[in-house]
Amino acid sequence: MGAIGLPELIIILVIVVIIFGANRLPQLGAGVGSAIKNFKNSMGAADEPSAPPQIGACASCGTVNPADSSFCRKCGKQL
Repeated sequence: MGAIGLPELIIILVIVVIIFGANRLPQLGAGVGSAIKNFKNSMGAADEPSAPPQIGACASCGTVNPADSSFCRKCGKQL
């Protein structure tokens, strides 16, 4: 099987124009473009590690600790 060349692309374009009509091609292109953009954005967000939720600062030293902490990770005081 060979690669898709210019004649094949022209035939595909003619079939798309016949099926969807020339007036709907810009809408179709915009829809495909936004779908690809949303897919890329969702894949990029999945790769980034999420930071643990934060609570207020420790009353003693002011260190911000994760929400599930019972004690300050810097000074050891109870939160």
